[in-house]
Amino acid sequence: MIIPLGCLDEIDLPIEPDLDAAIVIEGQLSMGNPSVASITITRLFDFSASSLQPVNVREVLLLDENDQSVELNEIAPGTYKVSIENDASFKVEVGKSYRLKVTTFDNRLIISTPETIRSTPEPGPVEATLFEKDRLNDEGQIVQDDFLAFSIETPIVLSSDGEAARYLWSLEQTYLLTDSPNRSLENGKECYITEVIDVSSINVLDGNQYTGVESVSALIYETPVNYYFAEGYYLTIVQQSLSPGAYRYWNQVSQVINRTGNMFEAPAGTIKSNFVNVEDGESSPNVFGYFYATQTDTTRLYVSP
Repeated sequence: MIIPLGCLDEIDLPIEPDLDAAIVIEGQLSMGNPSVASITITRLFDFSASSLQPVNVREVLLLDENDQSVELNEIAPGTYKVSIENDASFKVEVGKSYRLKVTTFDNRLIISTPETIRSTPEPGPVEATLFEKDRLNDEGQIVQDDFLAFSIETPIVLSSDGEAARYLWSLEQTYLLTDSPNRSLENGKECYITEVIDVSSINVLDGNQYTGVESVSALIYETPVNYYFAEGYYLTIVQQSLSPGAYRYWNQVSQVINRTGNMFEAPAGTIKSNFVNVEDGESSPNVFGYFYATQTDTTRLYVSP
C-alpha cells in the first residue's frame, strides 16, 4: 500500500503597517436609571489565535457637550464601564451629545465625534409565531422542524416633528430548567438560566424605509423549538434609538455578517468609524469601531410550555 505524503507551505500574508497596531473600540452610552457607559477594546486582526486579544489603555473618559467628563473603570482586560446615577453632577439626557475619549499606552489620543441621545418610543406588543422549516436529515431526506419566530410592533416615527425612528434591538433569554438525577420534575432543583442571545445577524430598522404607516411589525429572532421552552421561557427585548451615523454603522456591520459571497453583492469595504485623532480631527487609519449614545426601553414576552 502506498500512502501519498505531502506538506503544507506556510502562507505569509503581509499586514499593512498601520493595521499592525490597529484596534477596535466598541462603545455605548445607555441612558437609564442608572445610565451606563461601557466599551470594549480589542486588536483588529493578527492572523493568530489571539485575533480578539483585549487591549488595555491608559484612560477612558466620557465627555458631554460642555467637556465635563467622567472616567470609565477597567472591569476586565480591554473592558471599561461606569454607572451614572440620575442625581450625579454629570447628566445624561435626551437631546444632549456625548463623546468618548481614549488615551492608549503608546500615547495615541482618540476621540469619537458627538453622538446625540434620541428618545426611544415605547415598544409595542411582541408576538411568537410557530412555523415549520425544512432541513435535510442525515439520510438526505427533507424533514420539517418546528420553529418560533418573534416579532415586535414598533412606531416608525421618533417624535412629534416627524423624524423617522432608527432602531437596534438586543435580545436576552431566560428559561426554567429542572435539574434532577432521576429526571423527576417533582424532586428536582429549579434553575433559571439567563443568557444573551448571540444572533447571526444584527437587528436594525430604518423608519425612512416605510411610508403611510405609523408602526411596523419587525422580525427580530427565529429559533428552533427545543428544551428551552419545556418549562417556561422569557424573551427580553431591549429597544434602542440610533442616530443616523450609528444606524449606518450597524447596518454596515449587518451587511458584512450577512454576506454570502454571491456575484450580486456590493463590493466589501471598510466600515466607517466615528473615532478621530484628537490632534487634527482626522480619521485614524488604525482605529476601528463606533461609539453611540441611546435611550433604551425594555419589553418581554413569556412563552408558556
